[in-house]
Amino acid sequence: MEGVEPLCVGLHECSLNHIQTAEVKIDSNIVVLATNYEGALLARDAVHARWSAITPNSLAATVGPRDLILRIARGNHRLRLICWDLTHTPLLANWLRATRFNPDQPSCDPIAIQLAVPNFVAALERVETALIGPKQRLPLLIMSGVVEILSHLFTMESSPGLTPIPGDVAEPIARLIEAVKQERAASWPLKDAAEIAGYSPFHFSRVFKATVGFGFHEFVDRCRTELAVEKLLTTDAPIDYIATACGFGTTQGLRESTKEYLGLVPSELRAETEC
Repeated sequence: MEGVEPLCVGLHECSLNHIQTAEVKIDSNIVVLATNYEGALLARDAVHARWSAITPNSLAATVGPRDLILRIARGNHRLRLICWDLTHTPLLANWLRATRFNPDQPSCDPIAIQLAVPNFVAALERVETALIGPKQRLPLLIMSGVVEILSHLFTMESSPGLTPIPGDVAEPIARLIEAVKQERAASWPLKDAAEIAGYSPFHFSRVFKATVGFGFHEFVDRCRTELAVEKLLTTDAPIDYIATACGFGTTQGLRESTKEYLGLVPSELRAETEC
């Protein structure tokens, strides 16, 4: 970790062949902001039973005092942590007390999570630029980006996801994206999707991938996996029921998707802390 008073900034990278469990103690008044570039992990407060999924290309934040349990998935991981003491930022501390992350009271939603795209791109770019700039300006520039991130992150409903969508998507593609998210279990043949977006199937495939960053069939699969992961973490529904309800058809299809995107299979998303 690189200590920069009152900030502590560190980039953490590793590659895991097996799931690992860790316990993290966050002291009172300490804020932790994580930018998760690669890999997935589950996190929960020691006093709350529900796991939260911190997916690739997402942001997560919490405020101490907090005892966290982490389940770190297989695969490559790259994560940047920014930590600081709220006593150095009294205005931010006062603002947090007006949110559900009030450090003076236990929270029923201990970790805030959002995809980095599209809402946080500009602020993250400022933070990244600050990290390679002059040391004497580092704390101020980092905090300018951090405060902007937290002002959104701590006031939005947590929404971990697997479908980062740019903010400048053309209306026909945006309309299709919304339709898929409303009907994730539908079959979604390419021809029907192209018709909704107003393109020929061939042209649609090129436009969609250039716009979103991955192909349409992968997008549908990611949407289904998002919904399935939410149900696995928040309900007691059987895995085979979730697979069918989310459009996979078979538990094997669901298993392959959660393992590809998260490094975890459905049973591991529900397992107890011992791995």
